[in-house]
Amino acid sequence: MLYKMGKSSCGVGFVASIKGEKSNRILKIGLESVRNLIHRGAVSADGKTGDGAGIMTQIPLRIVKKEFEKRGINLDPEKVAIGVFFLPNSKEDQQFIFDITESFAKELGFSPLFWREVPQDENALGEIAKSSKPQIKHLYIRYDGNWKEAERKLYILRKFVEKKASERKISLYIPSLSTKKNCL
Repeated sequence: MLYKMGKSSCGVGFVASIKGEKSNRILKIGLESVRNLIHRGAVSADGKTGDGAGIMTQIPLRIVKKEFEKRGINLDPEKVAIGVFFLPNSKEDQQFIFDITESFAKELGFSPLFWREVPQDENALGEIAKSSKPQIKHLYIRYDGNWKEAERKLYILRKFVEKKASERKISLYIPSLSTKKNCL
């Protein structure tokens, strides 16, 4: 059974299976919920650019395995944390974020594996949104220690990177850096 929040909850929606099932149907309902947010009138002058609505999903295990295969990595995907980074468009600023993230991750006992560019379909974006769209990348991180401790350390890593970016006035958003968002 699926529960769907109606249009009256302006700006917020939540779709899930109470049995924990994963399905394309849930994703389709989530996308329809985002489309329904247009009723608020939060569309810019180009008639296409909205106010940042989106959806958050788990990263399918098959995608993780496929990325490992492409890179010749033989590792249990369950031992990997994944971070979602909304990065600035400046290559110099991106490199700064990559460097400090990987360096501090190593200090915390993690092994950064690789950065993955997240595929995107820009066809639905208006010109205003395209001009300010961040680069979206996943960071795959290996951790061989205690996974309960890993969540605390990943939080520390995220806050450290966000602080360093802020100090340099770099636009950065990390919506997720966790062991719990991957492979589910």
